[in-house]
Amino acid sequence: NEAGLTVEQRHSVKRDFEENELKTVFELLLNKLQSNLSSISNSSSSDHSLFSSILTAIEKILLWNFSSSFPNARRHMESSNNVETIDWRPPVSWKQLVFDQQLVEFFFHIYVTLKSLNETKIILQRRCQILRCLSQLACLNGSLVSDEQCRLRYLTTFSYYFVQTFLINSTLTIHLIECFDLSNIISNLITLFTVKGFCSMNNDLCNSFLQLMSQITVLLCRTTTTTSS
Repeated sequence: NEAGLTVEQRHSVKRDFEENELKTVFELLLNKLQSNLSSISNSSSSDHSLFSSILTAIEKILLWNFSSSFPNARRHMESSNNVETIDWRPPVSWKQLVFDQQLVEFFFHIYVTLKSLNETKIILQRRCQILRCLSQLACLNGSLVSDEQCRLRYLTTFSYYFVQTFLINSTLTIHLIECFDLSNIISNLITLFTVKGFCSMNNDLCNSFLQLMSQITVLLCRTTTTTSS
C-alpha cells in the first residue's frame, strides 16, 4: 500500500470523493454540455471534439462503480459497442441532482436537439453517445430508489420522455444503429424495475411504452431478415 492507507481508509476516502467531488464534477460537466449544445451545429471539428469529450466523461461517471454498490452488482455487455455497463448506484447525497434537476429529461432534450440537426456521421455518433448515457440512467439502482414511490416516479419520468421522444413524435425516424442502444434502454428498464413496476404505471403510458418496444423489435427483426437474405 504505497499511500500508507488501510483498505478501510481507502474505502472511506473513495466514498467521500464520490459523495462530494465526483458529484461536483458531474454537475460541471452537465452545465458545460448544456452551454456547448448550441455550438454543436457548427461544422468546426473542435466543437464536436469538445462535445464528445464532455459526453465521454459523463459516460464514465454513469459507469462508475460506487463504493455503495454490491460486490456482485449485475453487469452486462451493450450489444452496440461492447461497453460494459453496471447498475448505477449513486449515494443519497446525489438525490437532488438525480431527481430535482430532471436529469433524464435533460438527456432526452439533448437527443431531440441533435436529431433536429442535419444528419451526419458525427451527429449520429453524438446521438448514440446520448443514448448510451440514457441506457446507464435506466440502470439507476440502490438507495436512491429503494423506496417504491421513488422507483415508480423515476420509472414513470423516464418512460414518459422515452415515449414522448420516440413514439409520440411521429416525424422522428430512428436510425438502425440507434435501435441497439434503444433496445438496451428497454432491457435495462425492464430488468431493474421489473414488470411489476411497469404495471404500476398509468395504463396509457405503459401501453405506449409497450407499443414503442414492439416497433423497435419489429425494425430490428426486419433489418436482420434483410441482412441475412
